[in-house]
This record gives sequence, C-alpha cells and structure tokens, in this order.
Amino acid sequence: MKKLSMLFWLISAVLTPFLLIRGIWALQQPWGVQSQKIGGLVFFFILWVVSLYFLLENKLTKNLNLTAREGEKWKCAILAIGSAAFVLGGIFIIMIKPEKWGIGALSAVFFGLCLLKAIREYRKA
Repeated sequence: MKKLSMLFWLISAVLTPFLLIRGIWALQQPWGVQSQKIGGLVFFFILWVVSLYFLLENKLTKNLNLTAREGEKWKCAILAIGSAAFVLGGIFIIMIKPEKWGIGALSAVFFGLCLLKAIREYRKA
C-alpha cells in the first residue's frame, strides 16, 4: 500500500507542473473567464505542493530535525490544506457548472469531512 501511495504522489508531482504551465498559457488567451483560470491555477499549485510534501515526507522530517509529534502535526496541516483545496474545488464546480452540482457537492462534503478529521488529528498531535 505504501508503494501505491508513493506512486500516486509521484505521478501527481510530475504531471501537475504541466497543468500549471497549461494554466499560465490559458491566462494569456482571450477566451474564458479569468477568475476560473486563476482558481484552477491555485488548485493545481496546492495539489502540487501537497504531492511534493508526501513524496519527500521522510527526507523533510529528517532534514528539519522534527520529532515524531512535530512530523505528525506537519502531516495533518498539509492534509488540511489539501482537503481545503478540494472543498474549494467542489464549490468552484458548483459555481461554474450548476448542472453538475451533485459532483461539486459530493466533493465539498467528502473533503470537508476530511478537513475536519485532519484538524481534529492536528489538535490531538
């Protein structure tokens, strides 16, 4: 399971910069709404940062000389940031395509619960 998780974060860390470059290119085009493009850029940047953290988690905790408790707090904080990004993504889907409100609402609710769990774990650690 650990190898599958590392593979997911590796794929995410490698592919997200391409989406960021595509988003920067899209900002320069006359079509579309700029706020939607900026929202997408912010979402993919947060996803990239979170995937890099989890990909390099062991190296970061060793280099920063974090105790196990501090490392757990960092992990919970990064999970909370990632969950908040997906909650905003769900709200963003509802705003952009009201006909897809079900997908946006499910995303916002699921990742909102993940956000609450991450905050609770952060307080415990």
